[in-house]
Amino acid sequence: MIVTKLGHLYGRKFCYITVGLLLIGNFLGLFLVQSSNNILDLQVSPYDRVLSADEISGHHDPISIDGNEDFATQASSEGWSGDGSEDNPIIINNLLIEASNNLIWISNTNLHFQISNCILDGLGGGTGGGGISLNSVSNGYIKNNTILNFESVGIYLEQSFDCIITGNNVHHSTQNEGIFLAESGNNIISSNFVHDNELVGVVFHLSYHNLFSNNQVSFNSVGLSINSYNNTILSNTFSENTGSGVIFDSSSSNSIVKWNNFVGNYQGYSQASDGGSSNEFINNYWDDQTGPDENSDGIVDNFYNILGPAFNRDLFPLVNAHELQQPTLIYPNGGETLKEIATIRWSSSTDSHDHEIIYSIYFSTDNGLIWTSIASGLETTSYNWETRRVSSGSTYLIKVVATCAEGLIITDNSDGVFTINNRLSRLNLFSPTGGQTVGGSITIQWTPVIDSDGQDVTYSLFYSVDNGSTWNLIVAELGTTSYTWNIRGLPEDSSCLIKVKATSSDDISTEVLIEMAIIIDNIGPPPDFSLLMTFIAIIFIIPEFIIGRKVSNFVNRQSLEEGVETP
Repeated sequence: MIVTKLGHLYGRKFCYITVGLLLIGNFLGLFLVQSSNNILDLQVSPYDRVLSADEISGHHDPISIDGNEDFATQASSEGWSGDGSEDNPIIINNLLIEASNNLIWISNTNLHFQISNCILDGLGGGTGGGGISLNSVSNGYIKNNTILNFESVGIYLEQSFDCIITGNNVHHSTQNEGIFLAESGNNIISSNFVHDNELVGVVFHLSYHNLFSNNQVSFNSVGLSINSYNNTILSNTFSENTGSGVIFDSSSSNSIVKWNNFVGNYQGYSQASDGGSSNEFINNYWDDQTGPDENSDGIVDNFYNILGPAFNRDLFPLVNAHELQQPTLIYPNGGETLKEIATIRWSSSTDSHDHEIIYSIYFSTDNGLIWTSIASGLETTSYNWETRRVSSGSTYLIKVVATCAEGLIITDNSDGVFTINNRLSRLNLFSPTGGQTVGGSITIQWTPVIDSDGQDVTYSLFYSVDNGSTWNLIVAELGTTSYTWNIRGLPEDSSCLIKVKATSSDDISTEVLIEMAIIIDNIGPPPDFSLLMTFIAIIFIIPEFIIGRKVSNFVNRQSLEEGVETP
């Protein structure tokens, strides 16, 4: 069980240990907060591993991009993958950049791009810009970077929209802020660790409709400062900031602060301040007011008063911190060999306030630098993974991510790598699809299977009329991928399953079943006599009617001529 621990808080005591220093030219600090009692166990997103020195592709000069055309030109010359489309973003990754100002500056572009797994060291200098600066940008994705030692800002967005900032470690801005949004909207800032910045950890300036969730903001002068409107502050932890954990100034309005943990901020004073209007604090945990709770409903009986001229308050402060119990990945957890369909299993997570929890699972082949989604939105604690959709290899890891309905997440990874070994490619049965009523004969068709060792592959077909309890051979050792099967001997009205099995010449096999049974009907529908009746009418009834009319007319004429009345 591997988990990155960013915070363990015990009452008002907050013990921290610097657990990692990365030395590349200068000290690159990775500060992780820990203690012996697991009150909070915070996690940094599905992308939570910082590069080690030997994984960096090398020193790189600062990057400056202005406009779509310039971006495409530099991407081509640098060999950055992607074309800037939504499905194929340009990827800038695995770089070490050391300079005093504007390490990565991107402006005036709406191309889709990703900056990931970079180490950006400001060397303690610089008066403008920042580690990563986006100006008039949309569709940027900044994830899993370490950004440190700036006099200016670690990550800066100005007039930028629809960007995602996640999984970054931003610290030691010596004169400014860790993350700064200016006149920017519809961005997601999630699962970042923002700490030890001289001024404010995070600033929203004239910015709106941004989501700030699941971040840890610690050891700054102020945690989060907002002079903006309509922002959502959800499921974060603000801890040990010298001043307030969250401050709204007079121009702020209509933002919500919910399900956050406030621990050890602004000692002796309220841990939040509000000078704006119509901002809402609700269901937050404040470690300086955890009782009384006479009715044991988990809500402190007294309001929590927010500092400032708005005279705001949290009407429903929490008795206990909002936290998730960590799920434990059970299988695969290291050392296994998987093939075909493998069942991933993990233990359930629980929410301290009984929020609904869903799970997502990911795999990695590069020791956790990049995680690729397998499935999401799962409510169970297992998932059948079709491993033939990925390449065989021996460096696989699995991550399970538990997310509560209020946005808090916690994860667990495989303890070690495991192997996927699928010599045979995936077998698909595409005809019949199942559910049809058939009679006489039916053509079965399937995709060819490739043996990665170059062995010949043959196919055998089977059927079952007892829902798979027993299988009967249809034909064996076919060299083709289709077969027409005479089904006239099968029981009438039976439900029939079909199975195709591919076998290599050295007896490695894989198989696939039809999705739904086919219904056998060799008798067919009742005969249609309408055509026969029409034929009889034409041959017999209509002529008889015509002849009868002629005879009747002849008799009538004869009677009239002889003066005899006809009845």
